[in-house]
Amino acid sequence: MMYQQSKAEKFLRVKKYDEESFHRSIRLTLIVGQMFGLFPVTNVSSKNYKRMKFTIKSLKMFYSFLIPLLITALLIQSIRVAITSTENEPGCVFGVAISHRAALSNAVFYTATTLEYFTFFWISSKWPEFQKLWKTMEIKLNSSGNDCPKIWWKINKISFGIISFALIEHLMWIFLNIEIEKQNALKNCLNDNSSYEYILNGLGESYVIVIDTYAAFAWTFTDLFIILVSTGLAERYIFMNKLAMDSKLLNDQNYWTNLRINYSILSNLVKKADKLVSPLIFVSITNNFFCISSQLFFGITSDNTIVIFFSLIFFTFTLVKMAITIYAASRIHQESKIIMPLIYDCTPSEFTIETERLQYQLEFDNVVLTGFNFFELTRRFMLGID
Repeated sequence: MMYQQSKAEKFLRVKKYDEESFHRSIRLTLIVGQMFGLFPVTNVSSKNYKRMKFTIKSLKMFYSFLIPLLITALLIQSIRVAITSTENEPGCVFGVAISHRAALSNAVFYTATTLEYFTFFWISSKWPEFQKLWKTMEIKLNSSGNDCPKIWWKINKISFGIISFALIEHLMWIFLNIEIEKQNALKNCLNDNSSYEYILNGLGESYVIVIDTYAAFAWTFTDLFIILVSTGLAERYIFMNKLAMDSKLLNDQNYWTNLRINYSILSNLVKKADKLVSPLIFVSITNNFFCISSQLFFGITSDNTIVIFFSLIFFTFTLVKMAITIYAASRIHQESKIIMPLIYDCTPSEFTIETERLQYQLEFDNVVLTGFNFFELTRRFMLGID
């Protein structure tokens, strides 16, 4: 009877761990991303991470490859307008009038989003194997306690919040462009008044709005993906730190051995994650910097009240989004050092060779996410930006 009860408890515990696993927590967000051509991994919706695979010959891959090609068409047209137009003579992109400065800004933005799409191709090819490593970490670390970090609700709450705010921001952007057209701030892109010309112009405007929406979502999803990966790793550090702080086994050498091994496992996973997402971090941070600078410039130099108002709103939204992204990633580095005071406070009887090895590991092991190794996402980096 006791054996059956123990077996039932173990089954319930494993089930709870699976429900709070990173794969199950992030899969709803990845499904939303796939609707916009991002993350072409099959069976992302499956509860079993082992069913995921990256297949080049698939509809998801075709769809994901088509979107950046359509964005590239907008990019080419924006570059053409940026080269041929002037401040006093705007140009047209698929029937949509656009100023010289806006064309320059759009060219950089579309370049960044195209790079983000192709970076997600590369990440998707590595994702199934990376999730196996993540699951191995979860199994090993969960075996040392009777609980696990509660991340399902937290990750989905973050996703809902950021996507909702991004949707509001994009609707405001569309409204701004409609208002500018109503005010006749730009030239008429029609060559004549024929019905055929109106139809082509309408199709062109629809094309720009739809593809621009895809590009805007890719921009938001890139930051969101970095935030969620960072949150999953940071929450694991927070949970492990709490177990270490609450432990009463500080004079047990086996305890320090297991603790050191657990921190090593998590540190190695962070390094694997950095290799995976560092190109995305680099593109994200540089794109956000440019968007912040351009929106601030438009807001300061424009004499249109509506443009000034919305530019400041977009500036604030992008600044906050970038700050959240950097903060989420910097938590990993911060939490990896939290238990250092616990080691410093050890009595001579508790300070074993394993304690010393753990201290050395935590002091000299640089656990941090980077932007292609050009910069490290730490609190110091965040303060340096401010």
